[in-house]
Amino acid sequence: MAEVKSTIEIALEKAKNMEISSDDRRRFKHEEMMSRAKDIFQDHMNNFHRPDILGHALKESGKDASLLRQCLTEVLVGALEPGKSSERIWEGLRELGLSDTDCFEKALTRIAEDDARSRRETAQRITDRVRRSLAEAGISGTAVDIHVEASDQWRTSLSEGDTRKRVELDAIRTQIAEAIEKRSSSPR
Repeated sequence: MAEVKSTIEIALEKAKNMEISSDDRRRFKHEEMMSRAKDIFQDHMNNFHRPDILGHALKESGKDASLLRQCLTEVLVGALEPGKSSERIWEGLRELGLSDTDCFEKALTRIAEDDARSRRETAQRITDRVRRSLAEAGISGTAVDIHVEASDQWRTSLSEGDTRKRVELDAIRTQIAEAIEKRSSSPR
């Protein structure tokens, strides 16, 4: 009678015969460094009294310093949001090698201002159109309250604005990452 093997035994036998490709190794290493970078980022954001957290982590990482720098850049740049980015994020980016943060900060501020202005203008256009429509129907007065957020046009406008904002933000994030990469790869 044949021997019955458990699922775990079959899986272990198959695992013995498998090799990890170099692409998989790189992907696993990148995932490991991203996890580490996220932890370091949290430590950096939460410990204002320790300004050297990123530099210290890079020094300790030895041969993985380049990959860790890349992952830290990715995490910090990913945390940038128009109108919401903290000075601590900018400090971290400067520590990684970004020399001119002012132009990027201004670009993020401009995106936030453009988005707010677009929302106000859209809300006003919708409100005016609804008020005209109601007035034509004989409905007017101070008791009429227009809920712009309930309209399909508002939701469509928000979606379009968010897409536009995301494209601009992604471009800025890419420029920042490239500036850091260029600076860290050039001889000092």
